[in-house]
Formats: sequence, structure tokens, C-alpha cells
Amino acid sequence: EVAAKAKEIQDLLSQIDEERAEARRVQEGLEADVADLTNQREYLRMEHEDERQILMDFVDSVRRDAAAEKQRLILHFEGLLEEAHQQIAQLQAQLKCWEEQIRTLEEVKYQLHEEIR
Repeated sequence: EVAAKAKEIQDLLSQIDEERAEARRVQEGLEADVADLTNQREYLRMEHEDERQILMDFVDSVRRDAAAEKQRLILHFEGLLEEAHQQIAQLQAQLKCWEEQIRTLEEVKYQLHEEIR
């Protein structure tokens, strides 16, 4: 009976050893899964940072382009405004000249009417 109990104890110890080995394999598998998930999380964080940086660079580029286009348009319209002011000044000078000519013609007309009388 002692031999049978020794055999039973030996079987239990073997079973315990097998379960410990299985528990170690499961633990190692879980640790590998945790390490893999940690790596994936880090990869996704880095990928997210890369995408964020690409987006920020794009936004900065669009802002710079918009600012440059705004400045170009401001200069263009300032040039047009200056040109319009010059044309207005020329037209005012022309108008003054015509008004002077009209006065001269009216004086000549008046003198002719006076001479005719």
C-alpha cells in the first residue's frame, strides 16, 4: 500500500510539474503578448505622431501659401489703385484743360458777338 501511495504521490508530483510547465508556457505567452501589444501601441503612437506631423506640415504650407497669395494680391491691388489715382489725376488735368479751352472759346464767342453788334 505504501508503494501505491508513493506511486500516487509521484503521479501527483508529475502532474504538478506538468501544470507548472504549462503555467510557465502560458505566462511566457502572455508576456510575449504584452510585449507585442506594447510594441504595437508604440508603433501606432509613432505612426500617429508621423501623421500628425505630416498634417501640421501641410497646414503650415497652406498657411504660408495663403499668406504669400494674400501679399501678392495686396501688392497687385495697390498697384491697380495707384494706377487708378494716376489716371484720375490725368483726367482731372485734361478736364481742367478742356474747361480752360471752353472759357477761351466763350470769350472768343462773346467778342465775336460784340464785334457783330
